[in-house]
Order: sequence, then C-alpha cells, then structure tokens
Amino acid sequence: MVKRRQKRRQKRELIQINIIRRPIFIFCIFAISLLVFLGWKYQQFFAENSKLIPKEGGIFIESTIGYLNNFNPFAFDQSDLDKDINVLIYGGLLRYNPLSPEAIEDNLAEKKISENGETYTLTLLNDLKFSNGRPLTADDVIFTYEKIIKSSDLHNVPLQRLLSEVKITKIDQKTIEFKLSKKNIFFLHILTLPILSAEHFANFEDELITESSILPNRKPVGTGAWKIENIVYNNDGSLK
Repeated sequence: MVKRRQKRRQKRELIQINIIRRPIFIFCIFAISLLVFLGWKYQQFFAENSKLIPKEGGIFIESTIGYLNNFNPFAFDQSDLDKDINVLIYGGLLRYNPLSPEAIEDNLAEKKISENGETYTLTLLNDLKFSNGRPLTADDVIFTYEKIIKSSDLHNVPLQRLLSEVKITKIDQKTIEFKLSKKNIFFLHILTLPILSAEHFANFEDELITESSILPNRKPVGTGAWKIENIVYNNDGSLK
C-alpha cells in the first residue's frame, strides 16, 4: 500500500515536471528563432544600407616572378616588374579611365582645350603632394617634360619628335600651358605620362637622371595611389 502511494506521488511529480519543462523548452525555441530572425534582418538591412570604403594605409602583398632594376618610369632598362610597380607609385596629369580604358580623364590636373585644339591648359589640383610630403608644382611638370621626356637620353624618338614642336609654358605654380604647332588628337595620351619630382633629381646631371645606379631611382617618390615604404637590397647592392 505504501509502495503504491509512493509510485502515485512520483508519477504526479513527473507530470508536474513535464508540464513545467515543456513551456520552458517551447520558449527557448521561440527565443532562439527570434534571435536568428532578427540577426538575419539586421544583416539584410546592413547590406542594403551600407557601403564599403577603403581605409587609408594598410599592406598590399604580391608575389611575382621577375627582378627590380630601375624605378624611373622613363628609363630604358626597366624590367617588367619595374613597370608594374611604377604604375602604382607614379601619376600623370591625366589618366586612362580604369572602367573605360579608351577614355582619358583628369587626374593630377584639370584640362582645358582651346577651340582650335592647339592649346592645352592644365591646372593642378589643390594640395597635391609627392609621397615624401613635398608639394607638386608646375616646376615638376616642366622638369618632367623638358628635362626628361625631351632629353636625347630617353631613347624614344617618336615621342621626342612630337614634343619638339610643343611649346611648354609655366603660367603660375599651378598652371601649365602646352601649345602645339598643329592639332593632334593623340596629345591627350602624352599628358598621361608620369610626373617626377624636380627636387628629387636636383643634384644630378640630365644624362644621369634615368640611370638605375642613382639614389632617386632606387628610392622613388611619386604622386600615385601607392608608395614604397621599404626596399631590401641584396649583399651586392642589387635589388631583391
């Protein structure tokens, strides 16, 4: 008789426990489902109402086959790897549109072309600086076109012939005028050439400017989106 009463009491307790546990279990399932739903809705809202913006700085690591020889973009002895890196660290007055390569747009300067197509006026944008912090001025543009591109050491005869008929005038520290002898629809391409720092090469003769051995061509400064932070040389002084 006593055993039967104990069994009935245990059965009632089990029933009470099951009755209590079942609502808690259902509530937990509901809470978890609600959290998952809210998390999904938040991610959906975040994706639809946000935009990724690149942060200044950071590290870009790329592995490639080749060798480094000369960081001067006008040098005759550039390697393929030199050319790839120079595209990153140097900028021109104009540039090719990355989404439409056949189109040329403003870059370091705003262009204005005369009605007869013979005069190009380039006005440098405000607060432009080289990677070493020095401001970019019209003097750097004149230096690049007059001292480097027009130089006989460039070994680019077609380009030199074209520029030999172009008069380049500094209007002020931000404005440069290119006056052509006749209209040339390809001249916009010439204005995409990289601009070098006149101060960076101030202590070197014209014929040495494109030599790989001089310091400016081993520690370059430019106005491109990237800059070289550190260069590790081999024991013999060559670039790795």
